[in-house]
Amino acid sequence: MSKKLLVPLIVLFSSILVFFISKPVYEEYYRTYCPSVVRKSELTLPEYKNATPIVTKSEEKKGGYYMKTFEFTTPDSPEAVMAFYTEALQNAGWRVVSQTNNILSLNEKRGLPIYGVTMYLSSSEHGTTVDVQFSYAPCLYY
Repeated sequence: MSKKLLVPLIVLFSSILVFFISKPVYEEYYRTYCPSVVRKSELTLPEYKNATPIVTKSEEKKGGYYMKTFEFTTPDSPEAVMAFYTEALQNAGWRVVSQTNNILSLNEKRGLPIYGVTMYLSSSEHGTTVDVQFSYAPCLYY
């Protein structure tokens, strides 16, 4: 067999092999992260007890997608705010995705739509400012 014919055959065979391997992997990902349960009501975040009035920065809803960003301040420490939301949301079935000194990110994937929240905390002499991104979306694109 000539080298000119061998290279295209290898490429074709590799492409077919990748397709048949990646399809079950994609289907497994889809099945794992796309619950079949549709929520009967929307999820909400608990209000922080010592927060100043919430200031909404933006809110957008298109189709099955929703994003709201807002901010509040509190005289409490960033650690106290993180502890409150971590405990309250985990008790409600949310899962911590990542947590650093000043960022907390959680999601809730037991039903559709899938919910997520990321909080950015910064401290100053006046207390803690918390910037929140709260969203929900249809499955897989989250």
